Amino acid sequence: MRILKPKGWISSGFGAYESVREKPHTGIDFVQGYRKSIISAHEGVVVELRNFTNPDPQIYKGISVIADTDQGLYELHYGHVLPGTFVEVGDFIPEGVMIAYEGNTGDMNFSNGQHVTAEMQAQGLGAHLHFGLRPVVLDAKKISGEHYRPYKYQGKWVRCAFKDNGYEGCINSAPYFYTPTYAQWLGIFRKVVEFLSKQIGRGNISI
Repeated sequence: MRILKPKGWISSGFGAYESVREKPHTGIDFVQGYRKSIISAHEGVVVELRNFTNPDPQIYKGISVIADTDQGLYELHYGHVLPGTFVEVGDFIPEGVMIAYEGNTGDMNFSNGQHVTAEMQAQGLGAHLHFGLRPVVLDAKKISGEHYRPYKYQGKWVRCAFKDNGYEGCINSAPYFYTPTYAQWLGIFRKVVEFLSKQIGRGNISI
């Protein structure tokens, strides 16, 4: 499995124990800049747009994508993004397509422990992307419990594969990151153009 490394510098690594956390970090935080573009790290199906119906920027916004990889199904989660999105639930998106803007939605703190207030959020402070990777499996019916996700993929409920690993089922995505070669970038660009052409043809994107 190869994952296109998100842009930006890492402000908090996977499993980090920091003063602002009550438990180990379940993802990796990348800082690129407020309203900078976030591109998909792997092709997959958009299964959740969390809290996007709420325009309040202080309410956490996140996008979840299910990727069918050579190592099984994985959930890729993009968190703290700004209100609004360039994808919809059910979209099959290629690697490298823009899906949202980096933001600072939700409750958060700076690395020094200082709380990011609403006034600071309005200034764009605290912006970063929380990128999470979680192995998942499918079940025929929904069962209550934290290890179940609130959405379906291919008509089945999604369940965390490693629900009791101490990280809410998440694993470290860093070993899977790669930087594309020129030839690989051309392949990514071609798939993105094909995706955008289909979106334009469906009227989802206007030009």
